Amino acid sequence: MKQTITIFITFFLIGMVNITTSFADNSRQERMFQLQALVTTLGSGAALGVQISDMFYVGGDFTSLTYDEKNSDESERLKLDFSTQIALVRIYPLSSSGLFFQGGVVSRKWTAEGWSYDSNNDGTIDSNEWVKVKLTFPSTATMIGLGGNWIADWGLSFALGLNYITGGAPDVEIETGFAASQSDIDREEARIKEDAKQFETIAQVYLGLGYAF
Repeated sequence: MKQTITIFITFFLIGMVNITTSFADNSRQERMFQLQALVTTLGSGAALGVQISDMFYVGGDFTSLTYDEKNSDESERLKLDFSTQIALVRIYPLSSSGLFFQGGVVSRKWTAEGWSYDSNNDGTIDSNEWVKVKLTFPSTATMIGLGGNWIADWGLSFALGLNYITGGAPDVEIETGFAASQSDIDREEARIKEDAKQFETIAQVYLGLGYAF
């Protein structure tokens, strides 16, 4: 993860220098309203906002991600459902640059579910022999990040950046299709929840392309 973030920041800084030379710096003041399509590591969606001054921008990002996949013999299944809404404020420290820092409040509905249909690992699949683990993230979180947004004279806008979303570790719930003691289930839930603490903070890399008017 650290290597990925370092590579991203390096390319971001290189790209910022190149893009800034071809995009007008004063378009941010002349075009207050912005709409962009977003592609992120937490799904795709849209962003919209208003440039209320040369230094401040207020807006919202809306993304979603759905994933449902089974392996070849259908003994395992993974399902993700991430819906994210961010109300944010950006600060542009330099009037001659598209670089910004931002922070905001996150409303999210994130669940990750995994099934195993061969809980004894004996190579056979029994319809009653399954274990389901469900992770449910807290619904509210906070976000801080940095990025760049550039607007051409004729309105095309381009953004890229990195956010950190912090909202606590997910809750863990285990269900089984066979008889299991509650103490065993509780112990396994506690173990998984301890491992899931690494997801208290999630990095989000994003790209945006749209129009400002």
